Amino acid sequence: MNSVLYDQTFISFSEKYILMRGLIVRKPFGTLIVEGKKKLEIRKRPTKLRERVVIIENGKAIGEVDIADVVGPVGLEELKKLEEYHLAGDFLEEYVGDGYAYVWVLKNPKKYEKPRKIKKPRGAMVFIKDVEFK
Repeated sequence: MNSVLYDQTFISFSEKYILMRGLIVRKPFGTLIVEGKKKLEIRKRPTKLRERVVIIENGKAIGEVDIADVVGPVGLEELKKLEEYHLAGDFLEEYVGDGYAYVWVLKNPKKYEKPRKIKKPRGAMVFIKDVEFK
């Protein structure tokens, strides 16, 4: 496959694949991430990844962001104090409940000019290994 390294991302000349992981995020949170408004992602599990990922929302690649760090586990009361950065609102209490969550620190968002439909592998819940466009 012919490819070029661009902004730390391998992109094939056919523009059918982006050889980097895609992070699946619910609407409207994906849009908030790529617009730079949501700086923290709250997840029940940590990740060892510290890399640039494609943001996938409603089956479309809408932009990219760097996963810069992961902090946690963090309890609900501490997470509530970070509302202006994660923007989870009422969903936070439902998601975390009496337990804990991890804070994924996001940096350098980039919103695509036009979202692109992707092929989502069966069973993909959090990450897609290599993003393939339809």
